[in-house]
Amino acid sequence: MTNWTRRFVLLALGWLLLTVPARAAFHLMKVVEVFPGYASNPNAQYVELQMYFPNQNFVTGHNLFVYDAAGALIGTFTFPGAVANGADQASILIATTQAQTLFGVTADLTMTPQINASGGKACFDPAPFALECVAWGNYSGPPAGVGAPFSPGGLPLGQAAQRRLDRGTAGVLDPLDDTDDSATDFVSAPPTPRNNANVVGVAAQDFFTLTPCRVLDTRNAVGPLGGPALVALSDRIFVVAGTCGIPVDAKAISLNVAVTQPTNPANIRLHPGGTVVPLVSAINFQAGQTRSNNAVIPLSALGELAAYLDQVSGTAHLIVDVNGYFK
Repeated sequence: MTNWTRRFVLLALGWLLLTVPARAAFHLMKVVEVFPGYASNPNAQYVELQMYFPNQNFVTGHNLFVYDAAGALIGTFTFPGAVANGADQASILIATTQAQTLFGVTADLTMTPQINASGGKACFDPAPFALECVAWGNYSGPPAGVGAPFSPGGLPLGQAAQRRLDRGTAGVLDPLDDTDDSATDFVSAPPTPRNNANVVGVAAQDFFTLTPCRVLDTRNAVGPLGGPALVALSDRIFVVAGTCGIPVDAKAISLNVAVTQPTNPANIRLHPGGTVVPLVSAINFQAGQTRSNNAVIPLSALGELAAYLDQVSGTAHLIVDVNGYFK
């Protein structure tokens, strides 16, 4: 090996050592959910982080900071070690013991209940990089990185502040989903705490059975719970509360979902109306196939169920039978 070649190799190795940690580290992630608790359990709080690049799991010594409405620091929660899952889109859950019990999910870091629904700010500290933050309610502290606070009237108890995932690739977190303005970057949505092991928590609620009933069928005449068929790459919202015995205060429904006459291979994603399209499908199928599956899907506060047809083009018919609800 010549002296010139040796110098080149050493320079290349040095460049790799400098550049790899900048990506394979801990800072390419965002705050994606903040939950202030329920009226009946206000201490069941959590903050969820999500990666948008692989290998961002080396969080040892980094912090979650929680601030009050005036911008004063009121809580610091420090990661004692790295988390195991460094996959792109993986989550990290910081939650109170009450939230872990209520949702039946283990947090990656335990916090104490410091989230004030009326106003505040939560930040992930990827030092030496800039804080990644969201502000809400009557927050009046420094606006850098948060812009106008989300939900100026405060976070509704029972609803999470959830980051929109529709600026870049729909349903996938990427840098375009952060405009440094909390008011436009977040929406209210039912809580869906997801930990680093990819377990999604579900709040313990009472289940009520129903006689199986067809709540919607897009093969029927055009109407709110009928035709037309679902259209590719679009969301359709169905108001199902008040139908088939589903009460207006139902939080989720147990259902059988079926698809028929799809014009292309695809999947359908069911989610509460008015929320971002989830990454997980309720049913997958091939062109021309008729298939069914069982699922439990949360509803919006207005009793809405949304269906997104993740299909390159064309249409598919959706049939949903309900057999129970949670409240």
